[in-house]
Amino acid sequence: MKNIFSKDSLRAIRKIPAAIYVFAGALGSTAYLSIKKNVAGSERSTRLRDHFIKAAANVMTTKVDISPNSAPITDKVAMFTVHHTNRMDLSIIPKFPQADFMMTAHFFKTPAIGQIIKKGAEAAGFIGTEQTKEGKKRDLGQVIDRLNNGTSICYFPAGVCTAHELVEWSKGSVEPLYGESGVDISGNEVYLERKEIVIQPIALRVKEINGENVLNSPEKWGKATMILDKRNMLSRIWSRMKLESITLEMQVLPPLLPEHFNSAADLMNEAHDQVRAIVNPDQIGTRKRRQFLEWHEDQPHQEY
Repeated sequence: MKNIFSKDSLRAIRKIPAAIYVFAGALGSTAYLSIKKNVAGSERSTRLRDHFIKAAANVMTTKVDISPNSAPITDKVAMFTVHHTNRMDLSIIPKFPQADFMMTAHFFKTPAIGQIIKKGAEAAGFIGTEQTKEGKKRDLGQVIDRLNNGTSICYFPAGVCTAHELVEWSKGSVEPLYGESGVDISGNEVYLERKEIVIQPIALRVKEINGENVLNSPEKWGKATMILDKRNMLSRIWSRMKLESITLEMQVLPPLLPEHFNSAADLMNEAHDQVRAIVNPDQIGTRKRRQFLEWHEDQPHQEY
């Protein structure tokens, strides 16, 4: 094997037992929470979710620093809209124990264990969304259910990892704040009843890679974000495990009040622009997610 005995490869090899623990433990805890929810009707708990996310961050030697310019995290029911730099952005989830985290639902379609994963994930503080036109009302039904029950929501409105670029943010998830309905698990139409819900934008940047400050050098973020690296998931995970350390910086912006905006689009544009002013102040224009993905596929492959 190429460079199997290099310092970086040996660092990754030493992390393998911890990586196996994370994978097996996360899967086992999901099954446990699924059974517990079905049998005992247990309430939502993020303790195991946050434990295994922290463990995964340790495997990837990824930590999250809070920017000194951060505003306090609101104590109101909120929707936290986060800029998505890379897959290890999930490391921020334990910072928001009051929030369920929105994720794509393709894991729930896994043969045999899909429904177990779904129920366990829901009990652990995740929301599985279809992110399709056909499933939009069901997705909104889940958002409305959480907010009406006083649970905040944390999610990536871009729906794709984009490193330092900010693509257009979807307004769909905040439309219930402006009267849009959803459907519940029984197919009944539901509306948001809770008032005083706020939007709190979150800016993420790559601060350090292997001890080098890259906060203001986004052209060096590739080792952390893996943008343009088209290898399979395991290969990219292995490359990340080779790294000595990665530090993300999280800057929490002041809450936005929906009543100060005329529409969901206006609200999300303001949240997007405030985050862009921090992450990429020199960016001109905003591409749609589809345009970014097409560009991504057209670019030369890079390995980090």
